[in-house]
Parts: sequence; structure tokens; C-alpha cells
Amino acid sequence: VPAPTAPVGAGVMDSHEAPTTKVDPTCVWLGGVGLSKDALLPKPNAAMLRRRIEVLRCLLVTLSGPLFQTVEEFEAQPSRWLTGFVSGALPYTGNTFVSLMSVAFRYDPVGYGLPYVGHLSSGVEEELADLSLQVLCVAMDFDPAVNRRAVPESADDEQPAPPAVEYTNAFRDSLKAVEKHNELDLMFSGFVRMLSTRYQALNTFLPSSKRSVECHQEVLVLLWHLVTVNPGFLKRGAACNSNKLLVPILYLLDASRTRQSLELGLLHMCSFILLVMSSDREIAVRLNEPYKEHVSIQIPTFTGNHGDFMLLVLHKTITESVHLPGNESLVDMLLTVLSNTSAYIKSYCLESCLKIMNLLQRFGHPRRLLKGPNNHTSLGFVLDILNNAVQYQYEGNHALVYSILRAKDNLVAIQNLTVSNDDDPGEEEDGTQLNGDPPEDPPGPEHWKPTMDWLQSWKSELQLGTLVRLIDGLLPKVEQECVEHELTDMDEILRFLSQQTMVGLLPVPHPIIVRTYQSNKFTSVWFTSYLWGVIFTRSQRLPLYDWHKIKLIMINR
Repeated sequence: VPAPTAPVGAGVMDSHEAPTTKVDPTCVWLGGVGLSKDALLPKPNAAMLRRRIEVLRCLLVTLSGPLFQTVEEFEAQPSRWLTGFVSGALPYTGNTFVSLMSVAFRYDPVGYGLPYVGHLSSGVEEELADLSLQVLCVAMDFDPAVNRRAVPESADDEQPAPPAVEYTNAFRDSLKAVEKHNELDLMFSGFVRMLSTRYQALNTFLPSSKRSVECHQEVLVLLWHLVTVNPGFLKRGAACNSNKLLVPILYLLDASRTRQSLELGLLHMCSFILLVMSSDREIAVRLNEPYKEHVSIQIPTFTGNHGDFMLLVLHKTITESVHLPGNESLVDMLLTVLSNTSAYIKSYCLESCLKIMNLLQRFGHPRRLLKGPNNHTSLGFVLDILNNAVQYQYEGNHALVYSILRAKDNLVAIQNLTVSNDDDPGEEEDGTQLNGDPPEDPPGPEHWKPTMDWLQSWKSELQLGTLVRLIDGLLPKVEQECVEHELTDMDEILRFLSQQTMVGLLPVPHPIIVRTYQSNKFTSVWFTSYLWGVIFTRSQRLPLYDWHKIKLIMINR
């Protein structure tokens, strides 16, 4: 580097005396996170910005060791450049964290919200924000909890191995330590601003008046690390209206429904983030706010809340993914998101009720249940959604209750499900067939056949009791009311249901079960592979890596 990347002040010290994790305010690129954004720092010129870009490119190359290792090699011996960079022992580690975070979250691609102003910003600022995000993601990706101990490279086969090494990550520790409201708000607004450009750029009255960022995948990776490392961010995000963050994530989830590898990675990344967000009660309660956004997603037109919007988008993704092999975990993860939030949604719109019943019909069909040893898990999540709504939000979910009454045959078929010797597992014991066969599902394991012992092992755990008692208590009353008053309009039936009470008819409400992500080495490797796949793909304009030597990911030539 021919010249410094930050203004050189009197406070700059020799490398032996320079602070490591403590922040030196005289040598910071930009304030915002870890240092007040109002700090009086000299404004960098264009030449200094370009030098910062070159430094970050150099850092990315030196930290790219995982890209040239197999998964086994990376787990056994992480890159020494990477472990040294995040160890916190290097001078100005704290300054690096503050500078990169502030540059990334204070980048404004929108241009104060005015049409075409975002196009006037220089490409240098965008590239600097991109590289800052990538370096931050690489630093955050190394989790000492997963790579807890390893044998140093200097171990000799003929001599006893030296003691194992304990790794640390000062960047993750610094991210966890961010707790000031103004700094959390800055990060939240930065996430919303950058991710929202992906759909706002398509919904403009003036052509091309807004531009979208290309670093949305890096933004999502950094968001993932933040929600898993810093629990205070989700709490503050709920206070700042988490729905502003939810909408662009759902848009990106819907936009990633292709078979390309990186788009599939984006689909899973959005799903993981939604899983963690859905486990927060305050965020779930926020879903009751009316939905008024205009997002280009092909879902039914509805009038409802953000919970309805999320359900309609996830239903679309689930139904398009369920018949593809290898998507079982993705489907169950999205169903878990709906299950986690269902106890807090005060009212589902009619379109959402129809989609929930569609999920019940699809995942509760005998043919699907008897086709694979684990297909019943999806049905369990759907039943959780129905039970939570009935037990905790009956007063506002009369449309869903009416839908449950109409789905009596589906629930009875599940309750009477048995294993027979017939070739068609979709037939019931009395020979009748359930209406509305689901689309063809992936084939089950070879040489596997359902047995009565297997069926009883999970069927006894299904939460059908509440729904059966609801039907037994309400359905005769509804049928009698329809006959006596000749009711044919659904609104009249819903009005009748609103006058009923379930007190004394339903069992004591069950505890609300919330499921969330638990870190493990397998998902950690997946996140690493996805991150480096994104970085490699976006570096092709100025290639930084020799793709012939890459081992971590598969390159389509």
C-alpha cells in the first residue's frame, strides 16, 4: 500500500504498542458501530478509498485458505491466516471491526429515497461496502465453538503431539458485545435499506429510478451471524418493527426458487434466518400488524396481516419444494416457522385458512404418510399450527375453525389410518379413497415397508384430540343452525361461530412449543461453503482465485 488507508494522527503508535481489541478513535475509517457516527473523522478522498479497496482485496485473498481445503482438511486444521486474523492478537483488530461494520451499515444505495439519486453515488463506495461485508462474513464464519480444538501443524509423527490449540474469534466476540440501542438501530436500518432494494427497484413509477444492491447474499450471511451471536439484536429489531426486515427476506426466499446451486443456497439461508426470527415471541406478535406493502410475488390477493403474507409465501415455497427429492429438511424447517408463530397470530385471513387446509390435505394424505418412514413429521407441524390457533386464538380465527369443520373427513382418515397389504397405501381400511390426491411425492427408501409397530410409534403422538373435540362440539350445532335458518352464506356461519365459546369443551391449553436452530458442525460447514461460493462467483470480474485448485466447492466449468 503506497499510503495509509486512514488519516494518520498523532495517536498512531508502533505496532508493538498499538491496541488489539480496544478501539483507537484516531485511526478508524468511519464511525457508527463501536464508535459514534458523529465522531470527528477527516473525510477520505477518492485515492484513500481505492487504497482501502486494495487492502480488503488482499485480505480476502490471504483469508481464502478454506476455499482450497476439503471439508475434512478445514475441520482438522483451519487456515493459519484465518485463525491468526480473528484471534484478537493483531494490532488494531478492534479498529478493523469498527471500520468494516460502519462502512457496511452506513452505505446508502438508495440516495435519501429520491428518484435516481442512488445512481449518482460512486462505484468506489459500493465496492468498498461489498468488500467490507465479505471480509466481515469470512471473519464471522469461523466459529471457535465448532472448531474447538485442533492439533498444531508442527506435530511430528515420531514425537508426542503437543497440546491442542484453543481458538478464539475476536470479531464474533465484538459482534456479541454490541448492545447500545443506537448501534443496533444502525445495523437494523442498514439491513432493511440494503435488502429492500431488491424488490423496491422493481416497483417504481419512474423507470429505473431506484437501484438494487448486488451484495444481498453477503448481507444475509452477516444477518445470520448477528441473529445467532447477538440475541439482543432480535429484541431490538422487534422494537424497531421487525416486519420491515421480514418482507425483503420473504421476497428473496420467493425469488430464489430455482434449481441453480447458489439460488438454492439463498433459499436455505433465508429459511435459516426465518427459523431463528420465528422463535422470538415479540417478532411473532409483530406479525399481527396489517400488511400494506406492494411486493412483486405471485400469491393470492388478500387483506390481512404480515402473518398472512408470510404464510402465503411459505406455502408457495413448500408446495413447490415438497415433490423434489432432498428437500425434506427444507420443508420441515419452513413448517416449523409457521408452527412457531401460529400461537400468536390473532386472525388468519380466508386465503391463509385455505392454504393451511391444503397443507393438512397434502401432508395428511394416507398415501404420503405410508410412503416414507419420516413423512409423518410434516403432518405433526401442520397439526401444531391448527392446535395453536384453536387453543390460543379462537376468538379471532373463526374462518380457520370453519375450515377445520369442513376438513372432518381428512382428520378422520388420519385417525383411522392403518397399514394394509393392499398395493395402494392411499386406501383406507374400509376401501374408501380420500379426495384430492396430492402431487407425486419423492419415492421412499428402497426395500422399506410400513408396519403397524412403526405406525403406532408416531400415530399415538399426533395431537388430534383437541381438533376432534372441536369438531364433535361445534359441527352438530353448525349443521343444526344451517337447517333451521337455511344458512347458505359463509359470513352468516362465521357470525354464528363467533357467538360460540369453547370453554369447557376443549382440553387445557397445551404449552407453546418453540423450536429453533442449534449449531452443529454440519451446518457450519454448509455456511462456509455457501459463503465462499458467493465470494468466488462475485469475484469473476477481477478474478482473485485459481479455480483449478479450489476444493471446498464444486465449480461448474
